[in-house]
Amino acid sequence: MGNGSGVSPMGCYSSTNSPDQRFVLDLRSSFQRFRWGGVTNNQAGPATTTSSGHYYAQRSSSTLRRIYKDGASLGNDGTNSDAASRANEQSIILMGAKINGGSVETWKGVCGVAYLTSGDLTDGEVSDLHFLISVYLIGPTGR
Repeated sequence: MGNGSGVSPMGCYSSTNSPDQRFVLDLRSSFQRFRWGGVTNNQAGPATTTSSGHYYAQRSSSTLRRIYKDGASLGNDGTNSDAASRANEQSIILMGAKINGGSVETWKGVCGVAYLTSGDLTDGEVSDLHFLISVYLIGPTGR
């Protein structure tokens, strides 16, 4: 693994708000989660071991958060509609998470590619996107 001790390859959060607000892809050894809003009620993803792969997550409505790995949903959708607070005014960063508008928690992993979408892809479109990225980006570059 790379430098750092963080668990988020991309995102930001504010632990000084109540509730704690997070907008991150959270890949710990004990779970694979996407958090958008309150840390407890707005998470998607299973409590299973993280491994290398193509992760994609989206908030497609005020009450739906979903995480995918290698083009397939990991299940355990988030369905709460906690209102976001000042945490969403922070910059989302790559290779870590910006904390409370200042410090950065650097991610300890590696990253082959990162991207953002409008968040309105269907499950089939996520699968198609994974196929295209695998064929035209991951395969040729060895990432």
